[in-house]
Amino acid sequence: MKNAAFHFTLFLTLLAGALPAATFTTLPGSGVLTGAPGDTVGWGFSSTNDDFFQSLSFGQSILINETNPSLGTYIDLIGPQGGPDNFAVDPSQTWSEGFNFVNQFGLGSFSIDPSAPLGSFDSGSIRVFFNFADSTPGSVDVPFYVFVAASDAPEPATAWLLLAGGLGLIAARRRNAAKETV
Repeated sequence: MKNAAFHFTLFLTLLAGALPAATFTTLPGSGVLTGAPGDTVGWGFSSTNDDFFQSLSFGQSILINETNPSLGTYIDLIGPQGGPDNFAVDPSQTWSEGFNFVNQFGLGSFSIDPSAPLGSFDSGSIRVFFNFADSTPGSVDVPFYVFVAASDAPEPATAWLLLAGGLGLIAARRRNAAKETV
């Protein structure tokens, strides 16, 4: 009886090792993003299909366990793409994409509320759902953190200097144009 139990346990262990899997990381790897109120920031990703025989397809990504859900809105970008090759990632292949909101590339985007106070943040996990060709479902959770900071707009003194320089150039052009017409 002990021998049969050992063989059954060994069989289950080998079977578990043969189950399909995927490796998934966010870009940046830390999952930490910073943006100003009203900004849209986002994550890229890199994923490897670790299965040797079947393709996998990504279905969607969602935020879970958020600490501050009112900070902004998440939009899934990986789900509508599914994969790079006919909505799938081929066996033993890697698919990587940087975030590009205009072209809808990446894992997902986060639109920070325009009234979000500086210093506020939201954190939790992004759950990414996928299916293998044999319909075996899977998911992976990756951490995320969005921090609200001041924008990189020029300081007021710098803006006034730029404005004064621009007005000086316009005045100089007008003087030159007036001299040429005389």
